[in-house]
Amino acid sequence: MSYKILMAEDDQMLYNILSRNIKRKIERIEITHAANGVRMMGELDKIIRGECEYDLIISDNDMGAVSGLQCLERAQRLGINTPYVIMSGNDISEAALAAGATKFIKKPFTHRALLDLVRGYMPNLNKDTE
Repeated sequence: MSYKILMAEDDQMLYNILSRNIKRKIERIEITHAANGVRMMGELDKIIRGECEYDLIISDNDMGAVSGLQCLERAQRLGINTPYVIMSGNDISEAALAAGATKFIKKPFTHRALLDLVRGYMPNLNKDTE
């Protein structure tokens, strides 16, 4: 079984680091990248149309014209029940959780924190040897 993550992050270098570290430590993971909030909205539309599904959504909040919170609010309105994690350098944990996020993670965070977060939403993942 393969697990699928949708990750919205407008900082390409940070996305590369995060996705590479997840894939290096956890097998059977596919990560789809939404490079900004507008593209994230498009991915949400694909979920509603049944074109794709994800086990976890991880979204940066500060992505320009459309924020991660705006994407989360739309996902909630559309009835998307996928666990949704908001990450931000600003402490918006109360706003994120009030909007329906299942978890908030404040940047900067450790690689271990991200791996533990991903594993928490995906049962039966292989354990790394760190």
